[in-house]
Amino acid sequence: MRLLCVDVGNTSTALGLYEDGAVSRVTHVPGGILADPEACAGHMRRIASDYVEGVSIASVVPRANARWRRLTRETLGCAPRFVGHESPLGFALDYPHPERIGADRLADAAGGLARYGAPLIVVDFGTALNFEVLDARPAYVGGVITPGLPLMTRYLHEKTALLPEVSLGGETPARAPRRPSPLARAWAIAASCASWWGICGGPWGRACAWWRRAATPAGCSTARGWITSSTRR
Repeated sequence: MRLLCVDVGNTSTALGLYEDGAVSRVTHVPGGILADPEACAGHMRRIASDYVEGVSIASVVPRANARWRRLTRETLGCAPRFVGHESPLGFALDYPHPERIGADRLADAAGGLARYGAPLIVVDFGTALNFEVLDARPAYVGGVITPGLPLMTRYLHEKTALLPEVSLGGETPARAPRRPSPLARAWAIAASCASWWGICGGPWGRACAWWRRAATPAGCSTARGWITSSTRR
């Protein structure tokens, strides 16, 4: 199956080609269709240059959805399918008001389950930092949403008089070691370490607490954004 996949986020939109369990031709459009519809159309045509059997969209920006429907019909001549709680995800939803679960969270959980099985914790490093938990049934049982690394460093910059905004890149914050010391001797590393250890000690700690209580060994997968790796306990 060849699908054009679109991840509509708050900061940027990612497009890619899914085929035989792999994703290729990935590109990003800052601001997405609301900021640059021409770029989105161009990337859709390039990614689907051979052919695609459909378009799947996971969107957390509701006001952009109508534009994506129209663009998909005009560019590729088909109607897209939007990821939601009624989609065939491969797991149950043991969650109050499942219609309120973000499409990105559902897509993360479905992708992690398909690749690693359950039980599983999926971590998505985007504008927000999301932790999604699947138990052994498998069923989606909840998670944690917290500000992501870009929001943490941007907030420090906006709410202080002297701290410039710290640039983030690679697997960990810029100029910080892979596992930074909690004590820093320069302002840039201090800001990076504060954000990094805030993640390690906060929501990550909660997710790992569930991990340790799981009846069977759980996997942990990280997806997109600032960190991409996976581990198993």
